[in-house]
This record gives sequence, C-alpha cells and structure tokens, in this order.
Amino acid sequence: MTSYNSSSTSSALHAYVAKLWGSETRSDCVIRFCLASNTADHTAWLSEALPCHTVALIPHSERLAAQLENPGWRTHDPPAVKVTVTVGCKRPCSAEAASPEPQGQVGTEDVRLTISMRSARVHEADSRPLLAVPLDSPEDLAAAKEVVRFMYVQALSPGVGPLQLLAVHRLAQYLLCASCAAACATTLASMADAQGVDEALALKVFSDLSLAHVLEDKGLAPFVEACRDLVVQHFSCTLVVARREKLMLAFEGLSAVGVVQLLAPSNSSGGSSGDGGLPVDCEDTVLYLLHMWALH
Repeated sequence: MTSYNSSSTSSALHAYVAKLWGSETRSDCVIRFCLASNTADHTAWLSEALPCHTVALIPHSERLAAQLENPGWRTHDPPAVKVTVTVGCKRPCSAEAASPEPQGQVGTEDVRLTISMRSARVHEADSRPLLAVPLDSPEDLAAAKEVVRFMYVQALSPGVGPLQLLAVHRLAQYLLCASCAAACATTLASMADAQGVDEALALKVFSDLSLAHVLEDKGLAPFVEACRDLVVQHFSCTLVVARREKLMLAFEGLSAVGVVQLLAPSNSSGGSSGDGGLPVDCEDTVLYLLHMWALH
C-alpha cells in the first residue's frame, strides 16, 4: 500500500494556494470593496475587481464563505454609472425614452441628459460570483486587501507597522478570519516585547475613538498593557495630572475606554487583573479629573 506524507501534501497545497494570490488562473469568484453606505446599489466601488478563489476564501473567512454559499448575498451586477451628455434637440427628452425629432428638422437647443448606465462586467460574459464587501471608509481598503492576501499566503506583509496591524486586525475580525486576527495579535505582542511601543502610538490608542475597540479586545491584552505602561509613565500620577495644564489637556483628550483602562484597568474587559493603572493620591483628585474630562 502506498503511504502519503500528509505534512508534505499540506505544504504543497499551501504553496499552490499562495501562488494564486491576485491571479486570474482558476479564479472562480471576484471581490470588490464598496462603501457601507452604498451597499444597496453598489454605486461607490472602492477598488477594481480582485480575482479570487474559493479554495482560499472558504477555509479562512466565515463571512465570505457564507456569502459564497448564499446566492442572496452576492451579485453579478456591476455598479450603475451616471453619465451626463449634451445633445441637440428641439424639445426636452427623457433618458428613458427620448422623443424622436420631427422629420426634416434638426434640434438646435442643447439639452443635458443624465443617463444611468451599467458598466461592463469584469470580463465579457463573466459568470463568476461578485462578492461585494462593504467598508466603513476608503482608508480601510488597504487593510481589507491585506486580510484577503493573508488567506492565500498565511503570512502578514513584511514591514507592516503597529498602527496598520491594528487596522488589519479589525478588518480580519470583520471578515471573520480568525487566523489573520490571531497573527496580528501575536505580531503586536512580539513588537511590544522586542522593541517596545512608541509613546505617541500608546497615547493615540488611548485617545482615538476609532481605536477604542483595541482596549477592550482580550486578544490584544499584551499590546494594550505595553501601551498602558507608557501612558502611565507619561501622566505619572493623578496629582501631577491635576497640577499640570499640559497633562490635564492630554487627559481630557482620552477616550472613555481609555480613562477606564488608565484609572481602573482591572475592571476593563481587555485589561489585566493586576494594578497597572495610574497611581492615585486620593479619591478627590480622581473625581476632579473625571469632572474635567466630562466637561471637555
């Protein structure tokens, strides 16, 4: 009986799938990213069609797998494009059914018509499912593509910084790609251990509302703890914050989750059970800081 090495077979399969990234070879579906506010008619595409392969998407993304298996969640229709043209006609006419000109007469009045047209498919007579993936912002496009790339190569792009990794981690969770989210968390934790976290980044994580979810994510706890340590060093203690205007302004700029993480990290879902928070001189100072933060 012939024996097979399952490990080498798996490696060969991974290598094969990795080579398919961005290729039309054996592509059986396409992905296009659009703005979430235009999901209904897909009139605001953020990217060209990305050739994809179900062999890469289905095992790694529950969201895309469900979309592929449910015809109601996918579409073959390209977006509608509005084109404004100027034509010569004697009387107004509509884009749906323009009235013919009277025989022997040529219109001389310029009338501008807005015509709704549908652009061509990715390829002529393309029957591949088109997976429309809505994003909150055009800034999410690069991170979303990185997640799809990960599904093929099973590795993050080299040189990706921590802020970009946080964006990729969020999009990986959105696309339900657990392996990519875990890789981002591991890489962020390694960065925090090996080279530390930049103080400016740490303050941004604790202040930026778009990053508030990071502080509540248990999977990112090591990275959050490294950021919190730097923020604590920056503020020193509650009494120093209350007495220094510059630190007070910085404290007022923290997000609500950031304030909780700084003053009571053990009560935050993403924090550790240890102290780790900003040293407190007395309860009155904490109440004063919270009062000033609430007024900001």
